[in-house]
Amino acid sequence: MELTGIISEWARGKKWKELIFNTSLDEGDVVRILRRSMDVLSQIQYCVGVSNKLKNKAKSALKAINRFPVSESNDLLKVSDNINPATKRIDNNS
Repeated sequence: MELTGIISEWARGKKWKELIFNTSLDEGDVVRILRRSMDVLSQIQYCVGVSNKLKNKAKSALKAINRFPVSESNDLLKVSDNINPATKRIDNNS
């Protein structure tokens, strides 16, 4: 199964054992691929010029992928004043 197949099958609800059985990748590699995909999807909401339709689809895909054993912090699912948590500056004067 190719990478896009792994991601889409997982997002469609395929069980973990089935997903792993149908690939030659190690479980850790699959988790890493899915978490990287989640990272990209979580960044879309902060992209300038991206349609709300695409932002909503990315958020839906992120929710579908974010389940055990791949699940990450729910902070990825939050939208906060268009401040990208990956690039926001820390105020050292506080």
